[in-house]
Amino acid sequence: MLNVLFGLLNRIWTIITSFFYGFILAYIINIPCDALQKLIEKCKLKFIAKRKKLLSFILIVIIIILIIFLILYFVIPAIHASIVLFIEGIPGYYARTQEFLDGLNNSETAARLGLDLSLDGILTALQETAQDFTLESPLDYLSSSFNAIFGGFLTVVSAIYFLIEKDNVKLFICRQLKIFFSGKIYDTVTKYGGKLDKNCKQYIKTQTIDGLILGTVATIELIIMRSPFALVLGIMLGIINYIPYFGSIIGSLIAIVIVAFTQGITMAAIATAVLLVTQQIDGNIIQPKLMSGSFKLSPLLSGHDNVMPAAQSIYFYAAGLNRRSMERIRQVPRSGIFL
Repeated sequence: MLNVLFGLLNRIWTIITSFFYGFILAYIINIPCDALQKLIEKCKLKFIAKRKKLLSFILIVIIIILIIFLILYFVIPAIHASIVLFIEGIPGYYARTQEFLDGLNNSETAARLGLDLSLDGILTALQETAQDFTLESPLDYLSSSFNAIFGGFLTVVSAIYFLIEKDNVKLFICRQLKIFFSGKIYDTVTKYGGKLDKNCKQYIKTQTIDGLILGTVATIELIIMRSPFALVLGIMLGIINYIPYFGSIIGSLIAIVIVAFTQGITMAAIATAVLLVTQQIDGNIIQPKLMSGSFKLSPLLSGHDNVMPAAQSIYFYAAGLNRRSMERIRQVPRSGIFL
């Protein structure tokens, strides 16, 4: 009886979360959809201008299908080829790593500390740690896979619904707000809610542009360094740029580690310097320009005049993130609400 109840609650939760993810997806897709509506609205043909909502939705669907096609035709094969290449090079990576560890073991510091590192020992320790995690049974795996497929389908369907009925959804939300709030409180909530909505959309737009720039530049740099994983690493750096605070740090570290394994320590050091310079140009020139231009913030609010202590400056610069970038992320879109 309890298993049936928990299964029912799990299914209900899956439906609720799918609608929530669908709302988020629709909110993101609505950003370019609104931009297309504004362009279509400028058309002199009234037949086209009156159907701006339908035409913008159709164009967005076509663009999404085209993006999916390009990903399946170009990106997925590149990722597959990179994975195959990485697997084929594992013996070489193993030997190179063991050689590096042997050099550490022969150093004076290792002799003083009594260290005796070996790759086999590290792999054995990781294997013992992995044994603590129990694998799902085939039935549980099939059940979770079905729930994921069902949830994904509901997310897409709900996103389409929210996009088509966005005006009615907005009207419904306003009616609900009027029930709980009245007078000046309602006006204040709708005013700042509208500003928050506008600034969130601008933030997503600017981060997307910045991610495209950063990913493209990083891909070109890694191609020049003859990295066999240049395209995959460039895409990863562009996508992970959405993560606040430490996204660029994590992406740069992953790229440097892969370059170290595949091309050696010397190329890893060069990649570290190149990515460091790229991150600083992005954090000090490109991001401030995008942020201040989109949100019309003053240099003070966008973080240009912050003074960093020497120790923090060295740390953030070495990590590929400076405090000004962190302040901009933290202040946007919140700071723009009150302007």
